[in-house]
Amino acid sequence: NFISEGMDQTRGWFYTLHVLGTALFDKPIFDNVICSGIVLAEDGQKMSKSKKNYPDPNIIFEKYGADAMRFYLLQSPVATKGENLRFSEREVEEVLKNLILPLKNAYQFLSLYANIDNWRPTELCFVRHGEAQHNVERIYSGEKDNPHHLTKKGRVQAKDSAKNLKDIDVIITSPFVRARETTEILKAELNFTGEIIESDLIREIGFGDLEGKKYGPITERLKNPSCESLDQLMERLDKFVTEVSKNHPGKKVAVVSHGGVVRGMESFMNNASDQESYLLYPPCHTGELRSYFIKPKSSNDLDEWILSELQTLMKDYRENFDNYDLEKVCRSLPPFVDKLNNWYLRRNRKRFWASGLTEDKQAAFTTLHHVLMQISKLMAPICPFFADQLYLNCLGDAGDASVHLQTIPFADKSRINKELEIRINLERDIVSLAAGIRARQKIKLRQPLSALQLAVSDHIDATVLDLETIKAEANVKSVEILKSTEGIAEQVVKVDASKVGRKFGKKMQGIIQAGKSGDFKVLEGGRLEIGGEEIEADEYEMTFMTEEGKEAASTPEVVVLLDTEITEVLEIEGLARDLTRAIQELRKSSGFEISDRITVSFETGSEKIEKALTDFSDLIAGEVLANEIKSGTGEHESEIDGEIVKLGLAKI
Repeated sequence: NFISEGMDQTRGWFYTLHVLGTALFDKPIFDNVICSGIVLAEDGQKMSKSKKNYPDPNIIFEKYGADAMRFYLLQSPVATKGENLRFSEREVEEVLKNLILPLKNAYQFLSLYANIDNWRPTELCFVRHGEAQHNVERIYSGEKDNPHHLTKKGRVQAKDSAKNLKDIDVIITSPFVRARETTEILKAELNFTGEIIESDLIREIGFGDLEGKKYGPITERLKNPSCESLDQLMERLDKFVTEVSKNHPGKKVAVVSHGGVVRGMESFMNNASDQESYLLYPPCHTGELRSYFIKPKSSNDLDEWILSELQTLMKDYRENFDNYDLEKVCRSLPPFVDKLNNWYLRRNRKRFWASGLTEDKQAAFTTLHHVLMQISKLMAPICPFFADQLYLNCLGDAGDASVHLQTIPFADKSRINKELEIRINLERDIVSLAAGIRARQKIKLRQPLSALQLAVSDHIDATVLDLETIKAEANVKSVEILKSTEGIAEQVVKVDASKVGRKFGKKMQGIIQAGKSGDFKVLEGGRLEIGGEEIEADEYEMTFMTEEGKEAASTPEVVVLLDTEITEVLEIEGLARDLTRAIQELRKSSGFEISDRITVSFETGSEKIEKALTDFSDLIAGEVLANEIKSGTGEHESEIDGEIVKLGLAKI
């Protein structure tokens, strides 16, 4: 199907195969070829033992892991486009920081709160019934009243299946004789005393006019209009999964069913709903067991958004892999992980912190668990060691199968909500622009500011934006949508003279003045028409001229203006948020559990600190789980914005 060849070896294997294949068979000997370049030292020279101009690979693996090194190479043009690469240890470290560690943190977050709430995912353990008489005769048997009992071998298979089942909460069985007999054997072998349910939704496939005939090729059945269609099978499996999710959340459910149904469930769980993708999955043999975690269904916007982003990622991932574009495959993963950690988890913390295992909280757990499971499968070909660890962690006590024995899931295109993706990603851009303004002005993110104003491009409906979310994430008191920035902020261009000076010579002064006066037009691809000339996207910087006390930043879709003046009231609230963080860190270093309630005592000579602790005591107490914040003595000294306070924590 494909070969991989080094650029410096194309006259060897690649050429020889091509010539021999043409001469001997008069056809190409391979369908696809990817060509790798050469990895150079950081100084651009060839790596050489004598020059010692490369780091020891073993040290790189020890510091960052083999997966980080592998991902770094695969995301670069050196892997498939035949270009050379200057090796950079710093960029290997970036892979660790931007991809692997954030996913570790996301799993640890899930594990921590799931253990606190004793949450576990709903698990379906599908067991195909043991061998029955129709299996021996190799005939189709899809009618409920068929008297096809288990054979002696089938009873042994059912007993063997029981050995691989443990901690079962519920058994659901097909109404067919062979399934019910298998269920009775499982019940006896497991000493099961729990609930046993019969469900018509997991009956065998209807074989229509093939009923009672000898087995034929599976494609014959799939094309036969009298047989139950793939769509009909998927529809009833969807209903079954919905029922189980509603009636048995967090339970381990054994499901005794049939070969066609189990194979259908494998396809359903991996979103393989068409005939071609369905056939990729292997048949399930009599007595065989397969386990699945129920896919999330949620009405929460953040859940729907991250699941939509996941489907978009899986769609692009498969398309790029099919096109042998490993660079695009790899580069699509870190942005998704950033969305997962720096928006989905951050915006969802209160859902995970809420008391009790509510339906909404279970939806959040199920969504996060599902996303991490799917990401482990996507990363398996690229970061094989970390992906396996993540997958096994997510499996928990559900099994020990390697991620490398799983199949890459297809995207569920019905779950892609582009409008929701656009809206939330625009909100993220707005918050990011506000954070950039703060960074330029050296204003901490914890410092509240009074106002944020924004204006969006004409083709965007600003009324769909969640202003409360923007307000909370940008840490401002008010958010206002402007129809335009006219009279408030004037867009100007700073031309990079070092890049275009030689190209335009004496015309440069006119181009610079045109940029300052706003006399320019943005063209396709980010190019700019300015002063009668065209310049490239990397030859200028777009900025804004604003009135005193305001700063602006933009993307092509939105302009953000931030009031950066800090009043005394805002300063005190900022101190309160700094104190909240100091108390949280002290909680952690003191060994308190996340759910522990505490009392806080403070001792300070600073009027500002005392005012912050008094005026914002409810805000601080709510964040740090304090029943009381009082003046007293404290043994832990902290410096908050140049002010000193001693804090004391006691567990209630």
